[in-house]
Amino acid sequence: MASNQTSFYQLNQWEPEDKVLREEFNADNSRVDGALHSLAEEVGARALQTEVDGLKTQLATKAAQSALDSLSASVTAGLAKKYGTDNAYIKAGNYTGDGAATRTISVGFQPSLVMIFSMDCGSVDQNYAFLLGDSSSQVAVSVGWRNKIVSDWLRLTSSGFTLQMPSISFTHFNSEECNYRYFAFR
Repeated sequence: MASNQTSFYQLNQWEPEDKVLREEFNADNSRVDGALHSLAEEVGARALQTEVDGLKTQLATKAAQSALDSLSASVTAGLAKKYGTDNAYIKAGNYTGDGAATRTISVGFQPSLVMIFSMDCGSVDQNYAFLLGDSSSQVAVSVGWRNKIVSDWLRLTSSGFTLQMPSISFTHFNSEECNYRYFAFR
């Protein structure tokens, strides 16, 4: 019979003079089996929760993108109804960010106002979802931080607009692999 037991699972510890009993081995094996089973269930539950959380995030992103696409289609249809389908006053489009500090988008005319929406960038350095402005002043609306009034993120050109991020280390509105929707008004 074992004269000592371990601290945490009370597994048998034999001294040289102790008689070893089969029942003690079987009891130890049952305790180890139970502890390993509980650990495996906990790890599995945590992995499942992580997967569920990831799916929730993907679903929310897709829902937001769907809502933005619906809004864009509605605005485009409304403008087409009012101004015709060959609308020289507004250009709607989209682009995928490439991560560069400067990005030029051509719309075929010099806009007086540009709106840019981003709904699928969730990391901390891509936290602005909406930019509205002209060459002199822009408003950047944040998803989780503070909103900003800036004057150097957007420059209107004779054929479109250029996004510039020279004063910060982030690439808002041109973050790599993020999708953006814009409306440029003449």
